[in-house]
Amino acid sequence: SMTLEKSLSQTNDPKLLALTNLDLTDKDIPLLIRHLETNPSCTTLDLSTNHVTATGVNLIAQTLRSIPTLRELNLRSN
Repeated sequence: SMTLEKSLSQTNDPKLLALTNLDLTDKDIPLLIRHLETNPSCTTLDLSTNHVTATGVNLIAQTLRSIPTLRELNLRSN
């Protein structure tokens, strides 16, 4: 989504990716994964207060091996 693309382009801290309350859905997860794979310094991903279901979480889980720096994933209120 344009909201996700805009948020990714405006990220200031390469270690923290805070994408809270953006109405993100499972459809946004592939773009997010591509971003994480090309920005390997991310250690914390905050997706709280969005609309990501088990499907999107499963996609993230399958990708964790290619994002070894990721240490914290916040999925509260999805």
